Amino acid sequence: MLYKISTEFEKYSTVKSAEKIISDLGNQASEITILDLSLNTYTPEVLKEMCSKIKEMKALRHVILESIFDSLNYEDMCLCLELLCESLPETLLSFELPSNAVSCNFPEKFGDFLSRTPLKKLNLHNCGLGEDGLVKVGQCLKKLEDKSILEYLDLSKNRINVISKEFAEVFSAFENLSSFKLQANTIEESSMELFLGNIENENLQLLDLSDNFVCGKAIDYLGEVFIRNKITELYLQDIKVDDGDIFRLLKKMNSKPTQEVPGGFEDQRSELILDISCNSFEQDCVKLLEDLASRFLIKKLVIFDNCYDSIDDLKTMISSDGGVLIDQEGDLMSQEEVLDDELIKRLGSI
Repeated sequence: MLYKISTEFEKYSTVKSAEKIISDLGNQASEITILDLSLNTYTPEVLKEMCSKIKEMKALRHVILESIFDSLNYEDMCLCLELLCESLPETLLSFELPSNAVSCNFPEKFGDFLSRTPLKKLNLHNCGLGEDGLVKVGQCLKKLEDKSILEYLDLSKNRINVISKEFAEVFSAFENLSSFKLQANTIEESSMELFLGNIENENLQLLDLSDNFVCGKAIDYLGEVFIRNKITELYLQDIKVDDGDIFRLLKKMNSKPTQEVPGGFEDQRSELILDISCNSFEQDCVKLLEDLASRFLIKKLVIFDNCYDSIDDLKTMISSDGGVLIDQEGDLMSQEEVLDDELIKRLGSI
């Protein structure tokens, strides 16, 4: 059962102001599997009462806490985060804390929570972690006894800039990690090269590196990562490429050997979603995209804000297979709104 707070952008400052929510949480504690407290703020006084009910939620598996610390001072934010970490069950599978100013100075109890809770999904999007916060999160994850569980990790929009080799080693230890989002960190070229050149994962299916410096040697390593893994979703919008980088990447993506099966040849990945918009690639890359479309079923290809002359043949190839080619930014936004609606419906039906 999904329990989602019905209000948005409300600050619950007193226990009385949140008495209905606290009552609902208590009455439905045994049924709640997904708890969404997003887009509202709760003072420590209020959250303490809510957490007393959360402790009773033995079936709780997913927690979504987007922007719940807005307008709180640092001390109250830390106290609220500690209260949550103390109340959540160790059987939790998914923890989402996007758009909260946790910073690298998050409380020790949050670190302990990350170190002891074997999550399938961890979302720390836009938490202001920075380079020091990434190191601390990596150290916490390194302490997890079972590293086979984590499947989804979102560290996007955290002003990270630099990634250490040690984090790449920790990252590689999560053998079943399938989705990784690192976009909008403006990670410098040498760091991205170091990261992509040292990760050893083989089960990645979704990789988002948009708005980082994925250029030069990092592009070659990315090509190797694509081939070695099972990536079917690759997001590379505005990756600050040098001349020829996208061409080299597409050539590498096309070089994966096909596997002989009865009736012909087949790659292990039948479908592909690729976003290479805002990268200034030219017409020579369009031919490689056509080759890619003959190898994979392109479910979605996003290429707006580039320098090609004609994409008519490419568009025909993709649409004939039921795929979508997006060459206008507005079309991408419209499709994302539809996907968000579908996600909300799926969550509500659980």
